[in-house]
Amino acid sequence: MSQKTVLSWILNLALLFAPTRVTSRNLTATVSPPSQTAINIPEMDTTLPNTLTDLPNTDENWWAAVQENIRQSEYHVTWQKQTYLADLPAAYQAPNRAHNLRTYFTPQGVRVIPRVFEGETPPWEWGLVLHGYGAPDAVQPVVEATLTAEGHRLEYRRGPITEWYVNDERGLEQGFTLAASPDSPDGAVMLVLTWTGTLRPAMSADEQALEWTTPGGVRVLRYDSLLAYDANGRDLPIHIQLDPDNAAIQLIVEAAGAVYPITIDPLATTPDWSAESDQADANFGYAVGTAGDVNGDGYSDVIVGAPFYDNGQTNEGWAFVYHGSASGLSAAAAWTAKSDQNGACFGQSV
Repeated sequence: MSQKTVLSWILNLALLFAPTRVTSRNLTATVSPPSQTAINIPEMDTTLPNTLTDLPNTDENWWAAVQENIRQSEYHVTWQKQTYLADLPAAYQAPNRAHNLRTYFTPQGVRVIPRVFEGETPPWEWGLVLHGYGAPDAVQPVVEATLTAEGHRLEYRRGPITEWYVNDERGLEQGFTLAASPDSPDGAVMLVLTWTGTLRPAMSADEQALEWTTPGGVRVLRYDSLLAYDANGRDLPIHIQLDPDNAAIQLIVEAAGAVYPITIDPLATTPDWSAESDQADANFGYAVGTAGDVNGDGYSDVIVGAPFYDNGQTNEGWAFVYHGSASGLSAAAAWTAKSDQNGACFGQSV
């Protein structure tokens, strides 16, 4: 492959992945339509070279950097004229391959669905909306936001408070930057968010994280890694409270003596693997154990019991085996067994 051909390939690929420039003011966006002028492009070899030994003034480090930049561009926030949500015709969006998430940034807040799913409707949706902040006994509603996107970061600018998101391989990082202290007698600051969608939260044992599960009980998101610090880098105590009656989350920072601006920084991630029985009260996951390498591919497999699973007999129970692989456990069970006996609770121990 000639130097001219490789550099032409890189230029075309860079143009392909370059994010569309979008201007946002007062929650509006404009996208310039592509030119309709016909261009004759000669045939060229688009095979991606593994090395650049034939090109002068290049080395493997340079080529590795080019490939990494292209890979990272997938996590950028871009404007999309259509979405996978029936009630959302267009929005900023950011896919996350590492965690199988797709985030839509609406004027009100974020809406998250799986990046890849079967069928036409996402199997779950999770959303967060910032409603207010201030002293814990005097929380004030936030003002309407202006959205600004650049690279893999999007900001909701609301006067003295900026809510921001960074989409990368760690997950969907959410942060808040408070420019000035609210009128709080003891310096404490509270942020109030409400959640939307089909997932339900539960507080972790250490009360520093929220686990979000489907109606079937499968954990699909974790909201944790809570940090707070001031302009001098001093860590500030922070804790999270759950208000299920109002579908609200409260983030409380002990900010007495803090130098503003202060930053509050949670992170949303997904588990490495999840599965469900699709049957209420089946107690799927009551017993879990290694099954060894049952298919002989060199990777350990997992067996999961659901002792109260019904399939013709009440509480007959079922067991599921999931094959391991280089990319993790299989999404669907490779082998199942049941007792066909009423009340046997097969799968109570595996």
